[in-house]
Amino acid sequence: MSKNELKDKKESCTFETMIPRTFFFLLLSISALTALEKDNRVYIHGYDNRVLSKTVPKLPKPWMWTARLKVDRSLSVGLEHELMHNSYGAIFMGANLSYFETLYSIPDEMTAVSVYLLSRLYIIKKKGVELFVLYSPAGPTMLSQKVFSTTQWSLPFVFQNQIGFGLYLKNYADLECIIKQCHYSNGDLFPKNGGVDIPLSVGLSFRF
Repeated sequence: MSKNELKDKKESCTFETMIPRTFFFLLLSISALTALEKDNRVYIHGYDNRVLSKTVPKLPKPWMWTARLKVDRSLSVGLEHELMHNSYGAIFMGANLSYFETLYSIPDEMTAVSVYLLSRLYIIKKKGVELFVLYSPAGPTMLSQKVFSTTQWSLPFVFQNQIGFGLYLKNYADLECIIKQCHYSNGDLFPKNGGVDIPLSVGLSFRF
């Protein structure tokens, strides 16, 4: 990355930095209204390359897009609301706030706000136990910046992809254990599309 690009990043305009904040408060209001209903999930997911590997295989396009950079740490908190379900799966509407950090090459940090639809396909569904696959393509996302460490985008607007597995155990405080991969890019819709991967995120969600 050139010195000029780093300078542009540090001198990013106020308009670009305000968009993600405004977007987040908007989502927070919508999420608060959604939380008044039943069938919700609140979750926290994290990744640290000192604990989890960066070399986990990733599905090819179109399931997961290519990325120029893998983060070293991440933390994501979010809320999901169940829209519909049957014996085979379920569909959720969700929103999350994520934080990313790189520690090597060019250390940097970034935040992202996303909204998305997520589908679940049950592998096992019995009373009190659910094992499922989850997938969420192209969730609209606002980034706090266009340049992050060694990668960059044409605009701070990108898409979030998620894919992984989950286990729900009703007898353990209605907790779900989730392991997944996340990806952020603009899908080559614009000239610059470096992309960012979270190699393997692990977390818990609570049903209420």
